[in-house]
Amino acid sequence: MKYALTTTLALAFSQIALAADSQEMPMGQMPMEQPMKMEQKDSSTPTAKASGTIKAIDTAKGIVTLAHGPVPSLKWPPMTMGFQAKPEQLQGLKVGDKVDFEFRSQDMAAIIVSIQKSK
Repeated sequence: MKYALTTTLALAFSQIALAADSQEMPMGQMPMEQPMKMEQKDSSTPTAKASGTIKAIDTAKGIVTLAHGPVPSLKWPPMTMGFQAKPEQLQGLKVGDKVDFEFRSQDMAAIIVSIQKSK
């Protein structure tokens, strides 16, 4: 029994090491210390619109955290998440502002196309 457990663990660790070496880690096991690439590669990706409240702004990283309502076009429920934004898009905005925004959802990235205070 002890030998079988040791062999099983050794095989499992060798598979993890092989996956890490080949950069093909199974979904859900991506190391979180590596930043996700959020570059916009295809401007033809359809945009979605939502409204929300600014919860945080990190101009150094170019991330605005928004608590937004549902996004029916993407079948997203209400949630709080980070969106990539350019510094000039965030000028004049602050935490607590209610905003209307348009964005592209591409791969694992959500990229602000436009954002403004709600009227």
